[in-house]
Amino acid sequence: MLKKRVNSIFLLISGIFFIITGALAIFAINDLFKIIIVIISYGLIFVGISLFILVLVKKDKSQYIQQLIKTAIDTFFGVFAISNTDLFISAIVFFFGLYFLCHAILHLINLYIYRIAKINGKLQIYFEFLLNFILSITIIFSEKNTRYVGLLLGIYFICIGIINITDFITEIIPKKTSTKIKRAIRIPLPILATLFIPRFLLKTINNVLQTEQSIDDFSYTKNNQIPDLFVIVHLANKGTATFGHVEIAFDDKIYSFGNYNRHSRMLFDSIGDGIIAVADKKAYMEYEITVQDRYLIEFGIKLTQTQKNKLIRVINNLITKDVEPYYPDLQLYEMGLIEAGNYHDISSDLYKLANAKFYRITKGPHKKFFVFKTNCVMLAEHILGSLGKNVIAINGIIAPGTYYEYLNTEFKKKNTNVITRKIYTKQNIDELK
Repeated sequence: MLKKRVNSIFLLISGIFFIITGALAIFAINDLFKIIIVIISYGLIFVGISLFILVLVKKDKSQYIQQLIKTAIDTFFGVFAISNTDLFISAIVFFFGLYFLCHAILHLINLYIYRIAKINGKLQIYFEFLLNFILSITIIFSEKNTRYVGLLLGIYFICIGIINITDFITEIIPKKTSTKIKRAIRIPLPILATLFIPRFLLKTINNVLQTEQSIDDFSYTKNNQIPDLFVIVHLANKGTATFGHVEIAFDDKIYSFGNYNRHSRMLFDSIGDGIIAVADKKAYMEYEITVQDRYLIEFGIKLTQTQKNKLIRVINNLITKDVEPYYPDLQLYEMGLIEAGNYHDISSDLYKLANAKFYRITKGPHKKFFVFKTNCVMLAEHILGSLGKNVIAINGIIAPGTYYEYLNTEFKKKNTNVITRKIYTKQNIDELK
């Protein structure tokens, strides 16, 4: 996931593979599931036994018991899966039903938010809830549920295959021509998969730091060009940021959408006022790394002059239309509006340390923040979308992991304007500009 360059031939091969897999999923779902389960099962058995033999060869007695237990577990699950493939297929289908049920619940919560906040657009959310609920019930209780799952998987894989082949074409033809035909709409990974991407990245970076490797090994620049726009992905060990956080940086300012009013938070801090924060970039990033103990992955994007002019207009509209000033507690105290107190919430800290200003959205779907729907990605999607880089989630939900995966893939391609990727931690905080 952190490799520097994606091979254009890989895009072609993977595109063909996904199209074939999609067709198999549509027309031979049971056989496909059985083949996958059998391959994984034999793989577990083979890996477990191979690792145990490796320990025996090394004659490292300290690992005998540990590896013997792991081999026994892998072998047991492998043999059990081979002997009960139908049970595993039923379990896979059942979890698919739960997947759509979870989406239905999220849409129901979002419908409630729209209702209490008196936001227009409730009819669309109601139909999204209804669609996901019907799909979940149909998959869980229908006798033909494997057929429905196969159809959904097949369509999804075929779409990914077509996009990969399109990307292959844009990689092998001249850049001017590829820019004209490049697709702006992407089909992201499933939401549950992208939710775990930030955790995986966090673990990967921690492993590097523990082995005293340089974090700069993950940072690359395609060419000598200087980026005009930055997209920053946060990785954190705790709080809602464990799912990641995304924001935009332009002209030495950070633009971040989040739940910055701690007094409006509910449902384990997942719901609250939708507020845009504008802060000094360097001071803001230093605060996130040192105080919030986060890792920051920064993608740099090169823009044309026309795109820059449009970006300035879009950002100006974000902080001047349908918004009102929001003042954190520390600022309210300085204005003489509240009594003295220990004001160290994130908005007060950013106001003090990063010269942050806040704008509460008063109208539209982002009037309320909801971590699984109208989340931090809204601002990135709005800005990048205006520049022709849309990441459209087929399930109506975009997570920070979706944006990381999209930008990282674009960075690894040759003919894109995502030209830099850099990771900031406490190890290299002095490199902040």
